[in-house]
Amino acid sequence: MKLLAFIADGSEETVQVFTPSELPVHWISPFHPRLTARAVLLKDREVALMHMDKLGIYTLPGGGLMERETPCSALHREVLEETGYPCTILKELGRIDEQRRRYHSAQRSYGFLAEVNGAASKPQMTLQEQKSNTHLEWHSPAEALYLLKYGHQAKNPYWASFIETRERIFLQHALELL
Repeated sequence: MKLLAFIADGSEETVQVFTPSELPVHWISPFHPRLTARAVLLKDREVALMHMDKLGIYTLPGGGLMERETPCSALHREVLEETGYPCTILKELGRIDEQRRRYHSAQRSYGFLAEVNGAASKPQMTLQEQKSNTHLEWHSPAEALYLLKYGHQAKNPYWASFIETRERIFLQHALELL
């Protein structure tokens, strides 16, 4: 999948975003990346955002790949677990690689444009999602972009800056396709 951006530590609580052409030719992260799949999920012209109340952030639906799971199968599972909705993948958006030196970690997120394709069931949140009071919200694309940029009251600004930067890039790429 095509690399859309590389996100790395900036100064203090900020991040730096690099396009593929800005990366050194032989750049390799010293950290083994966690693999995830993320959805810009559409329903009736609105975008799904997961609001993590107790952490003060918004994210796109999605999460980590399990052993032997593909990004597509992980996306279907994660969207169903978090939102309660089955989905159809419309298009690959690309991938975003992150390196968080403060946490000695890396993440590779595969982004997809998807739409709801059935009735909702009860979400199956993880214990961590339940503890952070995570819930689904639907917003216009403009509202979603605004919330991903300005809507957070993050308890951990360093961590949140990676998440919300990644999610904005995926959403902006999806909106270019619509």
